[in-house]
Amino acid sequence: MENIRIPPVATHQDGPMSVAFSPNGKSLAVGTRSGKVHYFDLPSGSLRQSFAAYPEVFGAGCASVTFSPDGRFLVTGRRPVKGADIGLIRVWRVSDGKMLIAYSGTIGSIRTLSWNPKNDILAAGDDASLRLWKVGENTQTPVLMQKISHGSYCTAFSAEGMLAATDNSKVVIYKLQ
Repeated sequence: MENIRIPPVATHQDGPMSVAFSPNGKSLAVGTRSGKVHYFDLPSGSLRQSFAAYPEVFGAGCASVTFSPDGRFLVTGRRPVKGADIGLIRVWRVSDGKMLIAYSGTIGSIRTLSWNPKNDILAAGDDASLRLWKVGENTQTPVLMQKISHGSYCTAFSAEGMLAATDNSKVVIYKLQ
């Protein structure tokens, strides 16, 4: 096994909170406690790009990151900060770091994010719910919102994208129409 060295880009207080490999395995996204995102090229480990995912909210760490299946987009999720509940989930274009859409209305810290394989549905699990949005539709209304008593710590889609799974002290599977 070979170690790939990633250069330090943050202090201990602003360390990594989340990581995600791009679908082609050539990049790594790192979300930090200060809400920044860093892209590293692999296998060199060199820093390619950095941006502030949540510059307007002090202390809003980037708690979850995930790439779209085609690798063109990155989604970030953060924990809530009192008085700043706008845009807890944000979709970014990887090529230029431009924010395309911000989803609000989640209840607590975003713990998990995932895309379905068709690249058109985004799942987000927070402290009290699972929400699914149709990506590309500029709407804040999720296509599914399920309250979960113990929060959603993990989400996944089946290979064909018609089943979504999450946890609620047990595994729960939703069939999508």
